[in-house]
Amino acid sequence: MPVKCPPEIFKQFYDRRGEEVCPNEAGQEFIYHALAEEHDFTGIVPIFLPELENDILRDWEKFEYWCDDVQHKLLWKLIDEGDFYDLDEDSTPIDFFGSINSITEKILSILRDPANEDSQSLVCSEIESDGLNLFLIYLGSWEGWGLGHSNTVLVLDTLEELTMDKGFYTQL
Repeated sequence: MPVKCPPEIFKQFYDRRGEEVCPNEAGQEFIYHALAEEHDFTGIVPIFLPELENDILRDWEKFEYWCDDVQHKLLWKLIDEGDFYDLDEDSTPIDFFGSINSITEKILSILRDPANEDSQSLVCSEIESDGLNLFLIYLGSWEGWGLGHSNTVLVLDTLEELTMDKGFYTQL
């Protein structure tokens, strides 16, 4: 059920649909109110993979840093630590995984797995004002929202806007 939103606050969101919005103080109070009042887990996780360049694919240390940019300690979810230390000294990530596609598929499988406690489903609240509805997508970690440190939401007309080409994937 949509949360009723005062028109002057709703306008802040409506005028910036499709964008990340950090509203004014009244808007900040409202997004926390909406989160407490009514929220849903979308079953969608944000996954943003930086480009995998050739020099990264040929160096385990660079690959580990790349993996950490995606998710902390991701390398150790991709390869067992014991297996890693048994690799030939001249081995590279591309040798081990075979291709960029196989790396990407394995990462997406891990990050989309609901059992992966480091991958959180996005949370949204539907808001309504004067017969118009919007979805507020709460970005960042639950800890940030729980502690009152987060302040930015993605504003959408529909949840169908959360597409893979924008870095949003359904959980497996």
